[in-house]
Formats: sequence, structure tokens, C-alpha cells
Amino acid sequence: MAAGDVRKLATIRVDSGSILSWILLRSVVPSGASADCDYLIVSMYPGIPPHPVDLDELDAALKKAGIAMTAQQYVDRRNSLTLSSPTTYFRTRPSSEPTKKAINSL
Repeated sequence: MAAGDVRKLATIRVDSGSILSWILLRSVVPSGASADCDYLIVSMYPGIPPHPVDLDELDAALKKAGIAMTAQQYVDRRNSLTLSSPTTYFRTRPSSEPTKKAINSL
């Protein structure tokens, strides 16, 4: 799912401008049940992150990405395959420089 449908949806979000960039990182050590997470998704926003996508918005994005399932089916599938890590990190870097320069410095 991470390399397929999630990537397609991320591409749609980048193309629409709702995010600037997206990175999927895979944890190598530790692995298995002792790992806090196997994958980490990092999204870079052009400003303050927007509200979470609702089911109607997700339905439209799934259709645009060519994923043949409803938003509820996608959410149910994602929830059956994932366990959320208890910690979320945000880093805000205000800048008057062009966006491309700010991203390259990360």
C-alpha cells in the first residue's frame, strides 16, 4: 500500500499544491514488533498544514489518482494495515526565501 496507493495520492496532493513535497521513509532498525514504526511519511506544506481531508475530498482524490475504491474502503484498508505511532513532530521554518531554497536546506 505504501509504495502504490499512498504514492498515487501523494502525487495528486503535490500536483494540486496542497503539499510541496512528500517523502516515504522506511525504518530498518529495529524491525518487527519491537519497532515503533516501519514507515514514516513526511509531508512539507507551503504554510500551515490544512485541515484533515474529509471523505468527500478523499473520494475525489482517489478517482483522480485512478484508485478503484471508495474513501471509506481506503480508510478501512489503511486502518487494517497500520498502527499509528504515538508521536508526531512538526517543525515550522518561516522564511522569506523562495520555497525551493527552503526545501533544499532541509
